[in-house]
Amino acid sequence: MQSRSRLIVYSLSVSVFAGWLLAEGVQKTDLPAALKDIQEGVRHLSQEVKSLQSAVKELASVSKHGTTLPASLPSRPLKSDLERARDAYERGSGAEKLKLYQAAVEAYTEAIVLDPQNDAAFLHRGTCYAQLDEFENALADLNQALRLQANSSRAYGTRAAIEAKVGQREKALADVNQALERDPQYSEARLLRGELFQQAGDFHGAMLDFTSAIASAPDLEKAYLKRSEVFRVTGQLDQALADCNQVLRISPQSAAGFLCRAECYLKKGSADLAITDLNRAAAAENSPPVKTLVSSAGGILNEQRAARRAEEEKPEPVAKPIPPPPRMAGPETTSVRVPGPTPPREAPIPAPVPSLAPAMPGPAGSQGVAGPRPEQPMSAATPRKPDSPLSSKDARQYDRLGRQSAESGNMEQALQALTRAIELDPERASAYNARGYVYLRLRQPKRALADFSEAIRLNASYVNAYHNRAVTRRMLGDSAGGAEDDKTADEIAQHPRRSSASAAASIDRRP
Repeated sequence: MQSRSRLIVYSLSVSVFAGWLLAEGVQKTDLPAALKDIQEGVRHLSQEVKSLQSAVKELASVSKHGTTLPASLPSRPLKSDLERARDAYERGSGAEKLKLYQAAVEAYTEAIVLDPQNDAAFLHRGTCYAQLDEFENALADLNQALRLQANSSRAYGTRAAIEAKVGQREKALADVNQALERDPQYSEARLLRGELFQQAGDFHGAMLDFTSAIASAPDLEKAYLKRSEVFRVTGQLDQALADCNQVLRISPQSAAGFLCRAECYLKKGSADLAITDLNRAAAAENSPPVKTLVSSAGGILNEQRAARRAEEEKPEPVAKPIPPPPRMAGPETTSVRVPGPTPPREAPIPAPVPSLAPAMPGPAGSQGVAGPRPEQPMSAATPRKPDSPLSSKDARQYDRLGRQSAESGNMEQALQALTRAIELDPERASAYNARGYVYLRLRQPKRALADFSEAIRLNASYVNAYHNRAVTRRMLGDSAGGAEDDKTADEIAQHPRRSSASAAASIDRRP
């Protein structure tokens, strides 16, 4: 409306000015003065025309957008590419903090187009790609970030986390070592390496890294949770419980902390306390996984409690008198021991019956492992012949087959093959160590302890057997023995010649 009024005013001005010119031309006869006045009038008229054109444009804009725009806009200098790249990077950072990863990727991409040397944009875009499960793009961005900035500990650590997630464990371990070499206080990298050690069964290494991560970041809840898990697996329940309590001191409503403590209570047999913490976990984090765990665990524990109460209320059975044995007719006989082969030290499972058809050991998964290597039937009075070179070769094959079966998860087949390897070569320490591992997986720690001890007796410098026995001892509640075995293994690894003699001297003192 205002612009339309201005247009009317301008039109009236032009009309009045033209009338004035005509009037002056009639009254005055001085031509030069009249021409000068006409020139000034034309100049003034030109300025008014420009203002009129501007008003027309403004009026057209108002008609198009339905809003009133200012009569004139201030002019701003154009931003450089680097400034625009910085703005785009900041938009990406804001979106990433809000977990809007797709929007963050788009903003970081704009920043990279405007500034291809921005290593931070590649690092953060790679992180967002990983959150979107686009791991190939993520690794490509992390590689480029390291090409631009070769000493970026964060780039190494982030790439290691992605490699670990996609199953490239060796690459992940190499990258996380690079990250910690550049920044020893990088707690997230320390935590990642501890997890890699834990997955490989190196609980000692995992414990050291989790403890170091806690020292670098005392409020890092995940480090306490992971260390508690290692304590729990190795049978150190009081230490595990202490770490769970520390998580709850940091975050009093942490569902993970309640679940951690509930598992410790379950291990210690405190069913009521476990149920209480499981319910607290459900209240703190109302998510389907927690609900499912609480429901299943609570149901199992309630069933156990009901069964225990029923057992306690059950009346004691009345002892019945035992009748005397019947009198045997005929002369009393005596049993005569028939000479034969020396029985094995331990038979964890019944030895398979030898088949009459040949059944030589083959690769993992083959049917030839159903029974032992065929041999001539042996009578009770026939002494066993010493092992031949062929038996030693067969023992190696059964040993290898047992390990392959264990790696593939077929524990029963692994147990059968390794037992056969020990029968063929009773001095084979590696077979005892492997069978001990199988017993451990089958939750038979006492048998595992016996096999690891035998492997150490046969080979006093067997580092892996010491570590395995350390884990087993802790599972059985012997924390001091576990620590002693770990210490011995570390000494042997650092000083093989010097430590093997002392280890051999202490074998007889070990259970």
